[in-house]
Amino acid sequence: MEDLAVGLAFLVIALICYSVSGEAIQHHKIRFIHESGVAIIMGFIFGVILKASKGSASLAFNDKHLFFYFLLPPIIFSGGYNLKRRRFFRNFGWIVLYGVFGTILVFIFTALLTDVVSEAGWIVNLEGETVN
Repeated sequence: MEDLAVGLAFLVIALICYSVSGEAIQHHKIRFIHESGVAIIMGFIFGVILKASKGSASLAFNDKHLFFYFLLPPIIFSGGYNLKRRRFFRNFGWIVLYGVFGTILVFIFTALLTDVVSEAGWIVNLEGETVN
């Protein structure tokens, strides 16, 4: 129970830091970095702190359900809420183009890389045998 309390306290501190930094960015009209960039940097910093602690607090964040049900929805909601409709529809063609061709290119790259790694014999099954 104490592990969960420490983990939740760490989560609340991270969310407060994110909220304060977001308000500071909007209040001071900082243009060189977006809120999402600050969130990524803060996530990296808090992740390093959790990894370095190797304590019980990091165990509270290993549950994938915590991320998908509690941390991800506010991020997605914030992105949709702050989206300017005019900008979105002005760039809709580029968004779709990037989505379709980006997905195809990533698929091709992943397939080729998997084939190269497999042919090199770097993939092993659970028994330790190479898979070709």
